[in-house]
Amino acid sequence: DDGLEITHEDLASKVNTAIDFDWNGNDNDPSPGPFDDHGTAVAGVAAAQGNNSLGVSGAAWDAELVGLRLIAGPVSDTDEAEALTHQPNLIDIYNNSWGPADNGRISVIGPQALAALQQSATTGRNGLGNIHTWAGGNGGDDTNDNVNYDPYANSRFTIAVGALTNSGVRSSYSDTGA
Repeated sequence: DDGLEITHEDLASKVNTAIDFDWNGNDNDPSPGPFDDHGTAVAGVAAAQGNNSLGVSGAAWDAELVGLRLIAGPVSDTDEAEALTHQPNLIDIYNNSWGPADNGRISVIGPQALAALQQSATTGRNGLGNIHTWAGGNGGDDTNDNVNYDPYANSRFTIAVGALTNSGVRSSYSDTGA
């Protein structure tokens, strides 16, 4: 995503900073820039501490987080491939809340990123395969957009995840599609 605030009071105890990486800054500090807050918010949904008077508990509150900052600047197919296979025997699940523009157009995945997803799914976790979840997109308000146009979310090597309301129906912004 666009970074992880490793000092965030609800996440700091969960972050494994030994294997963080920032492809935008080419260093080991995944801290977001001043306008990059999406990665930290997604990390909170995944693993916020809970029961600490800060208001939320993540879905996997006992999980460990690794900050992989990728989309806060221009990246190449090689950068994507490296991020998708970073420390594959130490990271079990890669949550990806990024992808191509939600514009109602079919997109393509680069050959290196596609090969990396396949390699990760088949050889990661010491041969058990890594799990890559992928955001189903935010173009639901555009009647021309569809998650099936996203080559990452509809890859056989990923699990696409859409958004629901508290009533259990599709959130208006979440892409439609398979």
